[in-house]
Amino acid sequence: MNNMTALLASDLSTAFETIRRFFAGRVTGNLLFIPTAAVGEGWYPIDEQDVQPFRDMGFKVTMFDASAVDAVDKDFLGQYQAIYLSGGNTFFLLKHLKRTGLFQMIRDAVVQGQIVYMGSSAGSIVATPDIGYASALDDPSLGDGDNTGFGFVNYSILPHMDHETFGEKVRQAVIEWKATDGKVVPMNDGQVIILEGGRETMITMAGL
Repeated sequence: MNNMTALLASDLSTAFETIRRFFAGRVTGNLLFIPTAAVGEGWYPIDEQDVQPFRDMGFKVTMFDASAVDAVDKDFLGQYQAIYLSGGNTFFLLKHLKRTGLFQMIRDAVVQGQIVYMGSSAGSIVATPDIGYASALDDPSLGDGDNTGFGFVNYSILPHMDHETFGEKVRQAVIEWKATDGKVVPMNDGQVIILEGGRETMITMAGL
């Protein structure tokens, strides 16, 4: 996966500066914004807070909810240079990515270096090999039982370690997961895992 470029955040709204620095001087282009995980939890990204920062980086943003369509054309991703999957319910997100055929399209395009992948919370968890562990945080009944993720990383990601509301729940999940010898990477909301050229870096708010 040496051609892959992915940015995996715990909470993108608190890590936009890191993302902005990453894209400084780079070609941005068209961004496909998938809010499906949020829809699964009954909310929708706020334009000023969640979308406008991407426009400020030079992206032309297209919103696309996978739960609202039956399928996508095989050439659907060809017009995009980057893709962003928001936070929300990971199981709901994965179910609709696979139901529409988007899952394999995204995976192939990212692995081949054709598109930059960005995820936040659920969008980062779905980048792991198996999202089953997220049942400690999300309602798994919103999925379809198929928990196989993209596998862009070879470990589990637990976001929101320092979140004011549910950080304690996440920290307990980390303890329980590590007790089973699971390989887990806990993340605070200001952190971003950057995968590029076969290298992996964990960035905090300090910058690149």
